[in-house]
Amino acid sequence: MSYFYLIYQVGFGFLTIVYIIIIVLYYFKYNYILLL
Repeated sequence: MSYFYLIYQVGFGFLTIVYIIIIVLYYFKYNYILLL
C-alpha cells in the first residue's frame, strides 16, 4: 500500500512539473509575440 502511494506521489509530482513547464513555455511564447 505504501509502495503504491509512493509511486502515486512521484508520478503526480512529475506531472505537476511537466504541467508547470508547459505553462511557462506558453507564457514566454505569448510574451515573445507581444514583444514583436
